[in-house]
Amino acid sequence: MPFSLVHHGLRLTLRESEPESRLDSFAAEFGWEKAVYPERDGMLREVVWSGYDVELRFVVDDVTGCPYFFITTGMWNSCLSLTKLAEGRLDVYSCQELFDALESARSVADRRHALLMVALGGSHGFDEDVFEAIREALGAPEADIRKAAVYAMGYTPSVRYKPLLGSLRERDPDPGVRADAGLLLEVMAEVGTGGV
Repeated sequence: MPFSLVHHGLRLTLRESEPESRLDSFAAEFGWEKAVYPERDGMLREVVWSGYDVELRFVVDDVTGCPYFFITTGMWNSCLSLTKLAEGRLDVYSCQELFDALESARSVADRRHALLMVALGGSHGFDEDVFEAIREALGAPEADIRKAAVYAMGYTPSVRYKPLLGSLRERDPDPGVRADAGLLLEVMAEVGTGGV
């Protein structure tokens, strides 16, 4: 993109049966060109449609298996309006639906998946509601839920997570949780949190 300041729209999680073709149709309305970046070196396959100063980025999350997309542009108003337009035209989960699914999930597998979906469906910036859901999950007796909470922090790394991760790394009874927390802290120290 030919600008230095980039605004990211919400990550919108899709329930479309053929999401890429639906995004093809949506992007075609604007004349955006498509580029496919294959999976490589630990990076997921990504599809990007772009036009002047706008990109629509599509990825399938490797943990939840959920397809999602977001829009980036140099102008905040354009980012917001295009995100709203896409939200209205495509079959996406609302934030409320994701939180409702988390609240109603009963099994460990369902709670784990729902927590990850809440975090994935959050914004690229810090979100207090997502933070609280993750913090609550860290108190779960099941190590799989706590591990999912650590992973969920990685969708939008924030300095607000660092104290929680430090505590987990030092005190969690599960060695896998301790290791995951330590690893995420190392990643945050290396690549930062984007000021979030």
